This record gives sequence, C-alpha cells and structure tokens, in this order.
Amino acid sequence: MNNIYNNAVWESVNHIAAIRNKTCSCMARECGLDANIFNHSKRISSHGQARWLSTKTIAIILLTMHISISEYAKILEHYVEVLKQKEQGTI
Repeated sequence: MNNIYNNAVWESVNHIAAIRNKTCSCMARECGLDANIFNHSKRISSHGQARWLSTKTIAIILLTMHISISEYAKILEHYVEVLKQKEQGTI
C-alpha cells in the first residue's frame, strides 16, 4: 500500500506538469528546482527504495503552478484509486 501512495505522488507531479502544458523538467526549472528532480531515475534510490518528494517540494509545485491544496488532494486521490485498481487487476 505504501508503494501506491508513493507512486500516486509521482503521478500527481506528472499530472500537474501535463495540465500546465509543461514537461516535468520545465516545471521543475519554473519552480526554481533542479531540472532533474522529477526524472524517473530519481524516483528510486540506488538501493532500490522508493524516494519520496518532500512536503517543501510539493508546496513549491503547488504555489508556483497555482494548484490549491484541495485540487491537489483530488488529483492525488484519483491516482491512489487508479493504482489500487491496477494492483487489484480491475483495470
């Protein structure tokens, strides 16, 4: 279950970039972050453990991209449900 939430956070970042018509690296630069922070290679550690975005990074994304906390919660909730369904094999 923990992995579902981590993947949902990353999918929500991809979604925010997409709805703002940006690549993840472009969004990162616009947010004042390293352009590589959202690369797929950065999402898993060299030891195979999932990396989590910090709350600070998420807050910067939301502020810069003008996404409210409630809108982000809806996006995140959507991806949690989608990933749960995928895990259960219902989609």
